[in-house]
Amino acid sequence: TPSRPLMPKRPWEESDSEDESDDGEAEDLALALFVASAKRADFWSHACRPPTPAEAVDADDAVWSAKARGYVIAPAGGKGLGAFAGANAVAEGALVGVYAGELLTEAEHARRESSYCFSLLPPADELTSKALAGLGLDGEGKDDEYIAYIDGENAARSSWCRYINHAPHGARACNLEAKVDAMKALVWFEASRDIAPGEELCFDYGESYATSTFE
Repeated sequence: TPSRPLMPKRPWEESDSEDESDDGEAEDLALALFVASAKRADFWSHACRPPTPAEAVDADDAVWSAKARGYVIAPAGGKGLGAFAGANAVAEGALVGVYAGELLTEAEHARRESSYCFSLLPPADELTSKALAGLGLDGEGKDDEYIAYIDGENAARSSWCRYINHAPHGARACNLEAKVDAMKALVWFEASRDIAPGEELCFDYGESYATSTFE
């Protein structure tokens, strides 16, 4: 059975709700809270346009594949597979790749177990979290309308960036910075320093990953 196409159910910037009921007001407030967070977006400053999800899939003949971009997927010690710079050095600030996969709502994310989900939204502050919980959009009542995650678990539907491993921010091994534009469901990686040929590519997965790993 074919899975759902790689398209958001509803883009963040669109809102066609005209429901004036209490439920409609709650949904509008929830959306406003999410959008306020999502608007803290990074800006795509590169000369090329971002790839579509289909263009970003890691196929050998794809323009955005690891091979075409000059990167190598290979064993990375005890971490399984990893992504490595190829024969050429990568300059600081260079566009490395795009994280692509299946787009999920909060509810869809809660229903599956995947270690490849990239959250499009930064952690909510305490006030936002309480507001969402009060609207029934927390816990069992997670939103099932707006895209909140990119899931790269299925290699056939994902970009090669799914193989980039973790390194804590500030460590020498951390040589990439993740950029996020939640309004466009877009995640990409830029080199945070010069990267030598053959060096493994790593970025900081975030505080939640560190907590679950080391506790």
